[in-house]
Amino acid sequence: VTQHAKTLENLEKNGWEVGIHGIDAHLGVEQAQKELAVFKKMLPNKEKWGMRMHWLYQPPELWKNLKQAGFYYDATFGANDEVGFIDNQYVPFEKGGLPVVPLTIQDGTLMAKWRKQLSIKQAWQDIRAILETARQKNAVVTVLWHNASFGPPRYWDSLYEKIIRQGKEDGAQFL
Repeated sequence: VTQHAKTLENLEKNGWEVGIHGIDAHLGVEQAQKELAVFKKMLPNKEKWGMRMHWLYQPPELWKNLKQAGFYYDATFGANDEVGFIDNQYVPFEKGGLPVVPLTIQDGTLMAKWRKQLSIKQAWQDIRAILETARQKNAVVTVLWHNASFGPPRYWDSLYEKIIRQGKEDGAQFL
């Protein structure tokens, strides 16, 4: 744990947000508290912690449990088999007393062989439509791009860069 504390401190000090990629927190309050406690040891002065569950696990009690465990917000609301504005959620909302930031675009959903298997060109068409809707509705777009997607074996980095360029061109605010 302590070997990573310095890295996390530096990220936070330089304006990045350290959030938690939950593994077992979806199982209940106790598991969520345990995962949060590990990170609180590394960044004891950080008060507001965000969460996104692995595989976007979303049992009905997830948000209530995360709130009770001490999380400030969650970014799990999304789908592994679809991109876009799930349930027409264009901006963060509250669920179970917890602020929820919807997930809009995920690399694996679009291009992974176990999901849609789109080409980069086809994926861009879907993403471009999402970005246009966001521009029209003043919506929040969140992007989940896995580290393994920036190089071998996937090489999806050019599409991520294209999203950033288009967002800048559209006047998006990046957080």
